[in-house]
Amino acid sequence: MTLQDLGAIGELIGGVAMIVSLIYVAVQIRHGLHGFKSSITQEVTTHFSRIQLDIAKDTELLKAWMKAERGEILDPLEQRRVLQVVSSYMIGFENFYFQYQAGMVGRDAYEARRPVIANILTYTGARDWWQNAGCMTHPPQFVQEVEVVLKQFEGRLLSPVTQARLSS
Repeated sequence: MTLQDLGAIGELIGGVAMIVSLIYVAVQIRHGLHGFKSSITQEVTTHFSRIQLDIAKDTELLKAWMKAERGEILDPLEQRRVLQVVSSYMIGFENFYFQYQAGMVGRDAYEARRPVIANILTYTGARDWWQNAGCMTHPPQFVQEVEVVLKQFEGRLLSPVTQARLSS
């Protein structure tokens, strides 16, 4: 075996090693991306769970939230509290939407939350807040998505009170 033959064998081994290394890196990246997607899903879930827990733990906020959900008139403090929660929900929905657009959240998970956007914006004062102020605090692409969601679920929401309010 000549030195040239040994060199050719070395190049072949080096080429195979490089292919194996690239496959290994691709597998590691895929695992890392899967973990990252899982982390994003957990963060979104935590955001919404934290809001719901905060509402449940605060008796006055819970009463105001329930009144808003039924479409009842709220006093100014109740209205402000409800709108702060609605705003927090919308920030979470915005994040969820852009994570979905980036492929970090699955379609089924995103589609399952779309009607919630429409429903929350039917609570007392929430639609007015969205149209007059809230929409200005979010990127245009998300605002457009919210408008599409509102049209799509109009009249098909869970609450009869909500449905009656939207149709008037």
